[in-house]
Amino acid sequence: MGCGTSKPGPGTRKPGLTDEELKNWREFGGGDLEPVLANGAVALLDAQWIISHAEAGGVLTHRQALPDEALLSLADLIEATNENVDFRSRELSAAPSFPVAALSYPWLTKDHPDPCGANLARVARALKALLSLGHYSRLGVFWDFGSLHQHPDPTNGIMRTEEQNALFKQGLGCLGTLYSHPQTTVLRLTSFPDGHETEDQAEGTNVAKYVDRGWCATESAWSSLTKAGALSLDLGLMRDGEEYDYYSLRHECTR
Repeated sequence: MGCGTSKPGPGTRKPGLTDEELKNWREFGGGDLEPVLANGAVALLDAQWIISHAEAGGVLTHRQALPDEALLSLADLIEATNENVDFRSRELSAAPSFPVAALSYPWLTKDHPDPCGANLARVARALKALLSLGHYSRLGVFWDFGSLHQHPDPTNGIMRTEEQNALFKQGLGCLGTLYSHPQTTVLRLTSFPDGHETEDQAEGTNVAKYVDRGWCATESAWSSLTKAGALSLDLGLMRDGEEYDYYSLRHECTR
């Protein structure tokens, strides 16, 4: 398993990052993700930024328009892996300790997955619960629209550059690793947000439900290969208005 070679790329090390920290990160299988994180094919969003952006009523923009503070570097993730984990006594599958999550969800429109920020708010609630566990202070989230290079404005002919297109294809090639990795947490948004009416969508929009979407079904299948049940959460089971901590979220979303 892995995204190309597991040899660490540029940006893996920064001042203060020790060989022991790198070793611990790789014990969790972090080396499988290093190539695409180091070269920028995949960017992981900072869960804290997602929460703040959602609480401010924001809407997610495409990868190229995100501010720098929205993303975590590879070095940030390596540090986060080491912050709150006792490597001598951990049980790797008992609860999330590897600071990488991947979102699986249906896009709501053809050109933007969540134009009103409704899903952003739902995901933010789940991320707050995950962070409440205290196994890490930072959590990197794979969210395709913000993590892979997009066509910035296809309606007006503004498309990915050749370099961005090459990185996009490399990122796509790593999705199986992201979702099937035994230590990543997969968040499956299996229901539409309140107020989303499929009959109101523009012609050509995919209005199929989660279970009938090819990408969603594939991601869900990947997530079932090697993961403990607690690392694959069905956010479609969350109740509106309910505040969750990690354990109540896990109970609700693994039923």
